[in-house]
Amino acid sequence: MKAFPALLGSLALALTVFLAPPAAAAACVACGDATGDCVVTAADALRVLKAAVGLPVTCLPERCDFNGDGKIRTGDALGVLKLAVGVPVVGKCPKVCTQAADCPDTGNECATAACVQGYCGKSFVSAGTPVSQQMPGDCSTVVCDGQGSTTQQANAGDLPSDGNPCTDDACSPQPSYVPNTAACDDGSACTLGDQCSAGQCVPGTPRDCDDGNPCTDDSCNPASGCRHLVVNGVPCDDGDACTVGDQCTQGRCVAGGAANCDDSNPCTTDFCSPTTGACLHGASNGTPCDDGNACTSGDQCSAGVCRPGSNICNLP
Repeated sequence: MKAFPALLGSLALALTVFLAPPAAAAACVACGDATGDCVVTAADALRVLKAAVGLPVTCLPERCDFNGDGKIRTGDALGVLKLAVGVPVVGKCPKVCTQAADCPDTGNECATAACVQGYCGKSFVSAGTPVSQQMPGDCSTVVCDGQGSTTQQANAGDLPSDGNPCTDDACSPQPSYVPNTAACDDGSACTLGDQCSAGQCVPGTPRDCDDGNPCTDDSCNPASGCRHLVVNGVPCDDGDACTVGDQCTQGRCVAGGAANCDDSNPCTTDFCSPTTGACLHGASNGTPCDDGNACTSGDQCSAGVCRPGSNICNLP
């Protein structure tokens, strides 16, 4: 390390008395360009020197291993200093790539591997480019920032969803869930007009399963809806007031016997009104009858009464 003070003196001289202009680098990533500012200066040599003596500075081999021997030494710093002051020296930094495929993957969607004049570097993805890993429904999109990192952008179209039909999901700008009064389905087939209230689906009115048939037992199954089970032997009304004893058979109301409207009067015509079920008795005029008197002959009905005929008992 005896040469170390002398080398520092040479660097100090180069930084204070510059007799020749710095040599511009041929490319932005070049051997000797330790600071990566696209020009080789005494500042680059100083950085290489710091790396050589173990100070915590970043100094990549492809920029700082000027002699190409696999290690960064004080001799590399001297070579960079010579290049900076115009001495015609050629660096031998290791060439680590010939194409981007030779370079290791960056492991970063926002920076791709690049090979620039034999050295591995990075190419930043354009700002605003979405990355593959997103969180659906968080009202934002993760995008590249153009500098190899990510940032979040508000995205009102990335709507959240709580799976509840009784809330309106929105970005305002954070995810929000506002109760609504929309129509909904409470999951039961036995209710109608279900409606949202306070973020929940409230059952509506009970479904009317009456099919108007007295010969079925009507009920509602929450899973399938209305059911109509056939009942037999149950009294019913067939709609005809002139039948009695109607009864359910195989889901139909079967008529019973006819109503008895016989008033035992031979001078009336007896019948039943199908509408009211009332027995009606119309007069049967001129119909032969028997007034119960053996001394009369030719008795006839008149105005619903049996009128006596001729007296046969008082003949001369």
